[in-house]
Amino acid sequence: MAARPYVAVASYEGLLVNQHLGESESVYIYEKSPNGFKYVEQRVMPLSGGGDQRWINVAKLLKDCRALLVGGVGPNPKSILKESGLHIIQMTGMIDEGLEGVYDNKAIRTIKKEERFNCGSGGCKGDALGCG
Repeated sequence: MAARPYVAVASYEGLLVNQHLGESESVYIYEKSPNGFKYVEQRVMPLSGGGDQRWINVAKLLKDCRALLVGGVGPNPKSILKESGLHIIQMTGMIDEGLEGVYDNKAIRTIKKEERFNCGSGGCKGDALGCG
């Protein structure tokens, strides 16, 4: 996994995993360091509305990431990103807990029901144009 040292996180504020991938304008990138987890950078996501090409571009953007922590993700983006070798983890909660799950193989607890972020529910139209 040395070729993929990072983990990407969909978050509104950089503290919690709490954003649906379709709504993300950017993702936070983290790595494991000897002193815990280290913030690396914030990466701007491709614009919504590109259909499958958007998710192919996201896969390229995150090619050095081993996992993506998201509050929710639709089936099509999830399939495209998994095919690129990215491990998709749907959760809500503290970013550090998700990072421990990825890097230290610990169980990840979620603080909200997964259905809340399902594509096609709530504010998400499920039309691959981004939630809104």
